[in-house]
Amino acid sequence: MTVIGSAVLAALAQVISPEKWQKYIKIVTGIMIISVIIAPVYELKGIDIFSGFEYESDIDEYAQKKAVAAELERRISEDVVLRIKNELGVGVRAEAAVSLNENYEIEGVEEISVWTDQSREKIRQILQEVYSPQKISFQD
Repeated sequence: MTVIGSAVLAALAQVISPEKWQKYIKIVTGIMIISVIIAPVYELKGIDIFSGFEYESDIDEYAQKKAVAAELERRISEDVVLRIKNELGVGVRAEAAVSLNENYEIEGVEEISVWTDQSREKIRQILQEVYSPQKISFQD
């Protein structure tokens, strides 16, 4: 039954695929049909030929959430630089830090550090309005 299903799937794939893909479709479907045919033989010997094809994520959830937080920090930092440049005409360097809760979920902007000695009060006002960080620090 599996062999017949694979053959029907292979034929359907060849019919609906573009002409320039035909040789690739034949190769892939051929390998699929051969593996379906020989799988029971290997199963009798106790060997599972499909054992390495399970999807497993090597990146744990904590690492994914930390990566998202780091990307958000980078984007906020870039946005601060562009926003201050566009609104005040002042060139600055900025770094943002987001706060995470015990489940590593992003709660908000924890701190924004800005390197400049110009228009600090205006910059502080803009940052409070837009990002509402817990802390704003200035560096020279």
